[in-house]
Amino acid sequence: EVVVGRLSGDKPWYIEAKILNSDTGYLRIASFVTLVRYYARPELKKFQRAKIKNLVIDLRDNEGLETNSAFQFLNFFSPKWGEPVYERWGRGGKFFEAKYADGKGDFRNFKIAVLVNSKTASAAELAAGVLQRWGAVVVGVDTARKSSVQGVLVTEEGGIFSFTTSRYHLSRNDNLEEVGIMPDIIEHDPSRQ
Repeated sequence: EVVVGRLSGDKPWYIEAKILNSDTGYLRIASFVTLVRYYARPELKKFQRAKIKNLVIDLRDNEGLETNSAFQFLNFFSPKWGEPVYERWGRGGKFFEAKYADGKGDFRNFKIAVLVNSKTASAAELAAGVLQRWGAVVVGVDTARKSSVQGVLVTEEGGIFSFTTSRYHLSRNDNLEEVGIMPDIIEHDPSRQ
């Protein structure tokens, strides 16, 4: 078992990785922060070398944090036929777009199950939803229903002002704030998930 990026106590801040059996690897992403892709890649390579075929990605209790980190993580699994993921933002009538998931994912051959719960939120919901769209099985309960990205401004007086800078969608017609990610297999008991 490997736990990297420990911040304090027993909770891994970035990832936890272990081989569950001869066919299955387990990767827990505690938070989507910049370093996740750097810590996850070597662990995924170890799984490949061990000829692991199945991957469990645990996003339970992951509150998201950095959307860009989730996009970078998703690039690992981008299938050749996969629909790309776009990030769009705009201001003053001008809109910009960035394309992620280019179909060149180094780890796209894993059969993936994603674990989610009611505390899976924001960028973690985005990751679970995109992986589900690409064929992963999502297990657990409905997610937190948070699809907005916040910015933070600190005032000269020391106050903090949080505001929504953008929202993400898995398609033109969805709104994750209303429905969240619906699991393929609903299971309330964490020990059975």
